[in-house]
Amino acid sequence: MEALYIGIIYIVFLGFVVTMDFYINLFTNKDQFSKEELTGIFPHLTATLGLIQAKYSTPIFLLFFALATFFGVLLPLISTHWFLNSAILFVIVFFVFSFIKDHIDRIMVTASESFRDVVANVFSRHCEIFTLGFGVGTGASLIYVWGNNREMSFLWFLANMVIATIMIEFTLRTILKDTSTAPISG
Repeated sequence: MEALYIGIIYIVFLGFVVTMDFYINLFTNKDQFSKEELTGIFPHLTATLGLIQAKYSTPIFLLFFALATFFGVLLPLISTHWFLNSAILFVIVFFVFSFIKDHIDRIMVTASESFRDVVANVFSRHCEIFTLGFGVGTGASLIYVWGNNREMSFLWFLANMVIATIMIEFTLRTILKDTSTAPISG
């Protein structure tokens, strides 16, 4: 039953993140809005999915996203320690993966039969997916842990959710920025 609750929370949180992305994109690109633009999230959703699908193959995207989500959900659930029940691990993953990706991109070897080079290139290409999935999984897990156990204070939970949501938006913007220079319009 807990897996069902976490799944529902995960879907709702992912929907919240996509909705936030829509309104952030809308408010940063325009000054005046029509009613259709303010309520037209589904065209934005299909455009976003189209951009992601143009950059990544769907099975690879789903594999990395699901794997990262699993780890993101699992870590806050395995302990009641404040460090694991925070966005600190996600922030560490965000910055460390970005640093490693930048380093790999500078020294990237495109034509090599070495297993290390293949793994490095796959990591460089898909680390944003892993970061995004880990962040959404961590956020959903933090919501579940706070709602179910209430072993952390609300202010700690709120601060961590704000941090996690902002970092998830940065990751999503990075993924979408790399696929297209044109803004996504609804």
